[in-house]
Amino acid sequence: MEDKNIVELQRGGGRQSLLRCFVRDGLFSGWKIFMLNKHFVGCEIKSARVSKDAQMEFGVAVAHDVEIRSNVSIGRWSYIEPYTFVNNAHLGSFCSVGRNVAIGGFQHPYSFLTTSPKVYRNILNCFYDDSSHQVEIGNDVWIGEKAIILNGVIGDGAIIAAGAVVTRDVSPYAIVAGVPAREIGKRFDEELIEELLNLQWWSWSDEEIRRRRDIFEAGNLWDRFLDFDITDGRNDENGCVCSN
Repeated sequence: MEDKNIVELQRGGGRQSLLRCFVRDGLFSGWKIFMLNKHFVGCEIKSARVSKDAQMEFGVAVAHDVEIRSNVSIGRWSYIEPYTFVNNAHLGSFCSVGRNVAIGGFQHPYSFLTTSPKVYRNILNCFYDDSSHQVEIGNDVWIGEKAIILNGVIGDGAIIAAGAVVTRDVSPYAIVAGVPAREIGKRFDEELIEELLNLQWWSWSDEEIRRRRDIFEAGNLWDRFLDFDITDGRNDENGCVCSN
């Protein structure tokens, strides 16, 4: 005898039930997203899978289908693209996180007899710690699509290439790629990196950034550095082609 659910599905009742589920879940998700945007004032939240216990500063944007756990903090004007998972991590300000990125996942102790948590939790009913290490991501960090950051401290201004798997610290303004991720270059030379780290422009107010827009519109800092007083935000005697 055919299963009752199969018969119902064949008659169209299953499709109607499924449609009701979609409508119900859609309304619930919409309501939750609405409440999240009220909770995170000044942010743009498009995913219902964001914990209210997370911490977000002004201007943070979270795309649809992003999951953010409670032990996460995100600095101002950072954004996260769809299908990304963030757990046990701190992200600084002005970070750009691509699609399908995983930050601070879970770990399976490989020194145990088995790496399956089901054995310990469901069969043995004992404690199984699969928590990840805290991931610290600096300011102005760009994380490419499908990158995985398992642990480490990611320095300010770093770039994580698409598909990279980060298992260790990344120095400021470094560019890393590969599995496991390795440094393949620097965004700037050491002298300019030191200047930028001392400058800490990401701590400026929005008003200050607008006032000192010249150094943001200067284009290639490799070429401009010698002609521009980056610490003061004004042009030197040679001038800068940027408008005020």
